[in-house]
Amino acid sequence: MKKIYEYFIILIISFLGIGFIPYISGILAILISSQVIFLPIANQEYFILGCAVILIIVYIPANIIFMGRLKGKEKNNVLPKVMGTMLTLSSPVILYSNAWILTAIFVFIVFSHISTVFDKYLNRKTKNWSVLIKDLTAGIATVIVLHVLYAGWLISPYVLAFLGK
Repeated sequence: MKKIYEYFIILIISFLGIGFIPYISGILAILISSQVIFLPIANQEYFILGCAVILIIVYIPANIIFMGRLKGKEKNNVLPKVMGTMLTLSSPVILYSNAWILTAIFVFIVFSHISTVFDKYLNRKTKNWSVLIKDLTAGIATVIVLHVLYAGWLISPYVLAFLGK
């Protein structure tokens, strides 16, 4: 009975898009949890504060309560991918057109699969925190890349006009 109860808790948290989805990869987790990622919030400051609140209220207690008990592929944690994607999409250069959103998600997926400096140290200590730090670092790196792409997009007409002279 206790396993059924725990499974339904995990299922409810997963349905909200902010928890664990058993037997799923991180890329699919980004797409499945899109109802949380595309929240209609106008101010990016509140969006980032919302990420911090979700981290404190959901991620830390869920790691303490559930992650120690789950075994194998059920131990796949979706929330770091969602947090990193939320951080990526809260960038002010995102114009909320399909091209910018797809570019942001693609760059985030590439950066979240690249090994970082934190992996070697934190994988020995605890896997859950290293995944969170890796995905948040990938989100920050994606925001920087999006700023560079946006700046290039803004100055490209001037460069083309200068080269045409």
